[in-house]
Amino acid sequence: MNDPFAVFQAMRGNPDFTASNTKGATGNMAVATFLGGAPVLRDVRMSLSEDMTVLTLQIEGLGTVNLPADGTPGETSGSWGEFFDGRYVTLFTFDDTGTIAYSDNRNIMSTVNGQGVFGLETPLDRLPTGSGPVSYSGDFETIGYVTSYTIPAGAATDGTMSMLVDFDSRTISGTTAGDIYYITSGKTLQVDGGATGTISGSVSGNGVAGSFTLNGAESSAFHSFEGNVFGWNADDIGGGVVASITGPGGTGYAYGTFETTRD
Repeated sequence: MNDPFAVFQAMRGNPDFTASNTKGATGNMAVATFLGGAPVLRDVRMSLSEDMTVLTLQIEGLGTVNLPADGTPGETSGSWGEFFDGRYVTLFTFDDTGTIAYSDNRNIMSTVNGQGVFGLETPLDRLPTGSGPVSYSGDFETIGYVTSYTIPAGAATDGTMSMLVDFDSRTISGTTAGDIYYITSGKTLQVDGGATGTISGSVSGNGVAGSFTLNGAESSAFHSFEGNVFGWNADDIGGGVVASITGPGGTGYAYGTFETTRD
């Protein structure tokens, strides 16, 4: 399971999610709709036909769609769909997780974009219990998008996160550090470097959810995250992130991903 080839192999063979021998990978994605308000977090499920020519994509709240391959997919990456005329997905796998980029361009005035992390979830009996909290470290990144014509796009965050995950008490704690890109009162983009914050959350099975802050001198950001524990030895935790970023010029929204590795 600590192999990008294994992730893609596990996705191949049966794209019918209703069948008893369903194969696939799961994850979580942050989804933003142009001029559509705040971004949201959505569960994702994917599988491939045996020859990898069809990707079956199921996004929570958006239904299921079968997408044809765009070109010839590689062994650990590929693209499916029609970029300029509908839904389009790009997958890239590394180690026991991968990233998904999603777009739906069917309505140019309400284009949907998503970013997320997927992989093979850690079996419940492989979660590290009985030995206290487990340390994970990694990073997060969000990008801003237009929710109205009054707040310009550009509000964003990036940085690092250190988490203590207790699989016995099912709690998550930790700290963040990074940068906030916020809108000034003059409607220009500025950066708060050296911002810091805290993480809190919970574990449910092999899923995680919670929030983290990032506070700078002139701005602040509140993030919500959802994700999964991946790998045979609970090696990675990753998923989607949505953020509200407040500066002197108002509040903007952003969406992105987080990925941490077991220390």
